[in-house]
Amino acid sequence: MKIIFRDFKNNIVKLKVDSSDDLWYLSEIIEEGDHIYGTAERSVKKEEHQKAIRKKISVKLLIDKKDFKGTVLRVLGKIIEGPMGIGKGHQSINIKEGDLIKIEKKWGEYSKKILEESETKSEPVFLGVIEDGVLDFGILKKKLEYLGSVKKSLPPKSKSEFDSIVNSFYSEAAKKIEESVKKDQKAIIGGHRFCLERLKKYLKKDLVFVDVSSTGKTGLNEIIKRGYVERVIGEDRLGKEAETVEKLLEEISKNRRYAYGFDEVKKAVEMNSIEKFMITDKKVKDSKMSGNFKKINDMMRKISSKKGDIMIIKSSEEPGEKLDGLGGIGAILRFKIN
Repeated sequence: MKIIFRDFKNNIVKLKVDSSDDLWYLSEIIEEGDHIYGTAERSVKKEEHQKAIRKKISVKLLIDKKDFKGTVLRVLGKIIEGPMGIGKGHQSINIKEGDLIKIEKKWGEYSKKILEESETKSEPVFLGVIEDGVLDFGILKKKLEYLGSVKKSLPPKSKSEFDSIVNSFYSEAAKKIEESVKKDQKAIIGGHRFCLERLKKYLKKDLVFVDVSSTGKTGLNEIIKRGYVERVIGEDRLGKEAETVEKLLEEISKNRRYAYGFDEVKKAVEMNSIEKFMITDKKVKDSKMSGNFKKINDMMRKISSKKGDIMIIKSSEEPGEKLDGLGGIGAILRFKIN
């Protein structure tokens, strides 16, 4: 998610949907009673006798409900502002990848955390594409920034020196990659399988290797278009969530520093004992329906103020399923309270 502007004091955030994953984050942020500025399609007649045509309009809606279908987030609400002649009826906006929207809402701790996670997913990723004699590389931030290349002129394969020069190139390419990739930064290298296998022999860092058919800047863009970046970031997030939930289960099995279930976690929050807090999106939805969401929000605000880590986990994935088995909410503690 690209955050264009944020002003929590005045309850305003403007953003751009960079990927379909961002729609899940938005579906968690947007609530009934929020105001959304966006682009919608509406049947419009210029004259009474003319046939209505579909036209794109910019509107501000007071949200009544939402419906998330994976590739489209549909929000429905009452028109608060719109072009002259549109009226104040109801309108839907289908939010999808690439859309710009503005949200006006009371930003609680939960929605702020979701917004923060949507940005974290967009941390810079190192990309490289390699073939015999040429490595092209860049950084993917909000867009791809091409950084340069490593090149070596190769003799014909029939020449006796071919293998030694090729090996020298791959050694130089590996050195350049390792110098460029920062600590804990994600890196994806694309190319044909035999080129990647050669490169691996000279690399010490743990990188992700993917098959691409193109080279140069086109190859770098192919890595993005094929969804490799989103997959790597998603797997990293899932891995961290799985590790944290497994750590909670270990603490429970050994009767050490843990809390799970609303009452236990609430007690730990009051004692300032939370080191890592985790909650599933299903638990959040249930709390909204039961009227307990404000209590969850207050807990998260206090945890955040005491520098505790907060993790929101999807119930549709394995770590979330395990956490839901514990009531959908749990924590690893700084000290034992039971």
